[in-house]
Amino acid sequence: MDFALSYKPRNWQILNLFLWTAWLTSWQTMLVSQGADPADFKNAQAFGPVSSPDSPDEDLIQSLIQGGFTEMAIDICQARKHLAMNSQASSDSIARWNMLLIQSLAANAVSNENVFDRPVLIDEALQQANSIAVENEDSSRHLWIRYKFQRSRYFVLQRTLAAYLAVPTREGLREWSLQTIRVCLDQLDALQLQTKNSPLRSGTSGSKDAITPAQWTSLENDIILLRTDLLLLQGSFYPLKSPERIGAASEMLDLLDKAASQINRSWAGYPRLELARCNALFMLGRSQESMDELQKLWSRLSDASAAKSVATGRWQLGIGALAAQVNRELGNLRESDRWIEQVGGPFQSPELALEHFANRLVVSSGSPNGTKAEIAAQEAQLQLAFQLKAEIGKRFGSYWQQRADALLVSNKSILEPTSATAGNPTKPATTTASPNLRVELLKTEARQLLTGGQWQKAIEKLNQAEMSAGNSGNETEALEIAMKSAAILLNQGQSDVARSEFFRSAIAYQRSAKAPDAAMMSVWKMESDVSADASSMSEADRLAARQQRVAIYRGRLAEILATWPESIQANKAVQKLEQSFLLEDKLVSLLELWSNRLKQLPESAVRAKVGQSSWSTYDRAFACYGLIAVATRSAWPDRSRYSDQERVEVREALAILRERILERTPSNAKPLTLAWLDSIDSCMEWPRTPTTGIPNPVGLQELPPSLGYLEWGEPNETSTQPEGWELGLPIALSWIRAEVNFQTQIRKSEEPQALSSLVKEVDRLQKLQTQNRQSIGQAIGIRQAEQLVRSMQSYSIAIDLWSGEERNKKATEELLKVRKSNPKDAWWFYRSARMLQSTPSQREQAIQLYRSLANGLTAGSDPWLAMRARTAETMRQMGDMKSAQELANLVLATYPSLSDEWRRRFAP
Repeated sequence: MDFALSYKPRNWQILNLFLWTAWLTSWQTMLVSQGADPADFKNAQAFGPVSSPDSPDEDLIQSLIQGGFTEMAIDICQARKHLAMNSQASSDSIARWNMLLIQSLAANAVSNENVFDRPVLIDEALQQANSIAVENEDSSRHLWIRYKFQRSRYFVLQRTLAAYLAVPTREGLREWSLQTIRVCLDQLDALQLQTKNSPLRSGTSGSKDAITPAQWTSLENDIILLRTDLLLLQGSFYPLKSPERIGAASEMLDLLDKAASQINRSWAGYPRLELARCNALFMLGRSQESMDELQKLWSRLSDASAAKSVATGRWQLGIGALAAQVNRELGNLRESDRWIEQVGGPFQSPELALEHFANRLVVSSGSPNGTKAEIAAQEAQLQLAFQLKAEIGKRFGSYWQQRADALLVSNKSILEPTSATAGNPTKPATTTASPNLRVELLKTEARQLLTGGQWQKAIEKLNQAEMSAGNSGNETEALEIAMKSAAILLNQGQSDVARSEFFRSAIAYQRSAKAPDAAMMSVWKMESDVSADASSMSEADRLAARQQRVAIYRGRLAEILATWPESIQANKAVQKLEQSFLLEDKLVSLLELWSNRLKQLPESAVRAKVGQSSWSTYDRAFACYGLIAVATRSAWPDRSRYSDQERVEVREALAILRERILERTPSNAKPLTLAWLDSIDSCMEWPRTPTTGIPNPVGLQELPPSLGYLEWGEPNETSTQPEGWELGLPIALSWIRAEVNFQTQIRKSEEPQALSSLVKEVDRLQKLQTQNRQSIGQAIGIRQAEQLVRSMQSYSIAIDLWSGEERNKKATEELLKVRKSNPKDAWWFYRSARMLQSTPSQREQAIQLYRSLANGLTAGSDPWLAMRARTAETMRQMGDMKSAQELANLVLATYPSLSDEWRRRFAP
């Protein structure tokens, strides 16, 4: 079954638009204005003489191909072929779209640079184009379709030639191309014979699909000229003046001489034959003879002004390009440039642009021993050559870019410095190219080596380019080159060397804007190495190796912070360090990180938003302070998660970070910020005395305006939720607010605003936890996440406890159930006692829990003293002042050396 019959275009709306002729014409005009040259596929495009005008459809497909839109061209051809077949269009129309489809498939076969290193992929892609020719054997135009397939293969071979010339190490591609040329020549011989003997030549001339004698003549001549084109291409794969190249040119010339005796000079395409002959003469080394023939051809075409056509203009462009090349070979550079200008300038065709580029290279490769003015002129020409090369790639695509690169790399006189002169052996070696241009030349050569898979040689060229750029003071360029070298090493599996190279280049060119990026690249690959494990090592050795990797990883991140403190990458380094510290429970290190960060940055950077986030460094430091303070202090008296020693160290680090936060707080916002810090610190085992006259900010939905927080909204199932590091920030904020309001309600017993705020924060935390259950541990640390889980359970019970008599009973039962499920968990017993103490009807039970806890603790220890102080406090709340005072007197008498702080806690 024909593929077109089952084809369903990807987007019918786009394809329908393409069917409008006016739109097609405007599209073509746009592409041509950008430099598209459809000349490669003009031959035998229609079924008449090549000088006949092409349809807008055909021009569009050619323009799409030149613009790189090969897949779109295939879609359009498939759809139009499908429509033509369903509408019972003429066989000519169907054949035309089959030919355009073959053309598009061939172009798509070489649209990806990767295929040049695996030419078998080109064969596979061309097989689909060949199948179309095979499927149409019954078509009256099947010989034209078969010719079109060969012409399309020629187009592919042009691309493989350019790819080979740009990277001469692609021997496999060269052999494939030469073999394909031989196959094409054999198949063209068979096609030529079949064309001469086709029974269709005697068909009825009156039918709508009749083939005219002129069309048969054009096909025969096109086959001959395609043979000569292939021979010219074959010779181009060999070095200049090589026997193989001369042999191909000789065969080409013999064929053309034979064709000249057979082809009528009145044939519209005859100038193509003459131009091909000029090419053959030039390839044979008969340059002056070639130039004489070109001049004669130009004169004949110019004199026949009345018969001028689109084809004539194309032939003149071809004459101009070849004449420019021949004159350059003859040493007539001015004449070469004159020919380019004579046909309209370098950008009339890609061939002309390439010749203009080659001329500029010749001018720039003069003697380095010339005068200062001469050397300056040479450098100006080389600069112009580079601008031309960039413009060629931009206008005409990767094929012509490769052709330009091949010319550049082959011009060693520019690239290689000259040795010292005999007359002055102390004179340093010089080069025509200025340092910046030399860098560009070395980069181009490295690119070709990379394409050919010569990694080490490419790195050597890049190292030379980096040194040249660095010596000339261009640190930005030097860094970019060094990063490319490191990327190649990384791609080749040399990750250790690559990491070192990234960081070396960052430090060497640290003033460059991209230096922090290079430094972070050195860290990126280390992340997987940090968690890597070597099963062959013992447990102790694996642990030691991992600790060493982690230390190097953190040290490099710290160096990024110290060297580029205000860069975006510094913020990423902070994020990675925070995650590393949290995952390994290095809470003191985490707090020190934020203390140092606040101290390190200038005021403007402290409050600047980080990236696209609404969080500043100040905000994050505050959130970190609150998270660690709430998690460690609310976990008391449980020692299973945070040891006594760790609590002491954390408390000292928190005190330093607290001071840093206050130092960076504007004076007008300091009282409210201080009140919030006091509220957070009240979540410890015993509330601290407020340091400000402002009451604790109970019930507030947001932290102080000075922090710059934006309301992050209610989390829901459809909204975009924060991830990773960003997830830890809203969790920390909600937990801070939840715990502050929880402690406020406990102390004040009845505080409706605190209760409503607590309900809101618990709802937020539950939604965040549900939507990010797997990543909360990474966001805030495993221990903090575990503490958050049981804190949220206690918040839910507390809300019921404080929400009326009926729910109060349910909460009391739930607390009893939790204690029975955790009989050795001092935290739940203490948390239950604190909640029950806040409820007048449950205070007797709270006293029993405090006494039970005290019995299991070492007498005279801080936890034991806290339980006795809470018992006395609860007695006073119940109105039993006598019992409370007796208990206080007993403790103070037993431990007369208690601190003033503890004495205050036992005082009425």
